[in-house]
Amino acid sequence: MRRTTDSQHTAGSPAVLSIACASRQLSRLSRVASMISLGVAACATSRHAGRSTPTTDDTLTSEELASTPGTTRNAYSAVERLRPLFLTVRPGSGTVHGTSQHLYVFINGSFAGEIDVLKTIPVATVESIRRVQASEAFIQLGELRTGDGVLLVRLHR
Repeated sequence: MRRTTDSQHTAGSPAVLSIACASRQLSRLSRVASMISLGVAACATSRHAGRSTPTTDDTLTSEELASTPGTTRNAYSAVERLRPLFLTVRPGSGTVHGTSQHLYVFINGSFAGEIDVLKTIPVATVESIRRVQASEAFIQLGELRTGDGVLLVRLHR
């Protein structure tokens, strides 16, 4: 059995060097992780700076709707201008089977009809419009009329 002496663990020995190297790498990784988390926090904060209500890509707020030019008077034209993808349907089983695809509109939680209903809603009365995929809409609403997606419209009260 080999005995270890203090002289073998001096500053120049391989064991001490590898520990020092690992310590430096850990320190660098810690600094990099700190910078990344600060960057992410800064980006998240600046995205919502100056807004009273944070928005997401699946929701249009009354502030965004109010920012549309004067030619946009109904909810359909506002959605078409601000979030055109809200009006498109993802290819699904209906595409394969050749059945028509539908987007449905719910206003304040009640079924209102197909997407053309938005043309009858003045922009000034809308608090928010949220695009929801069919699977999530079925869970939230418990309705079979979730089609290939749903627009949840909340009107000002």
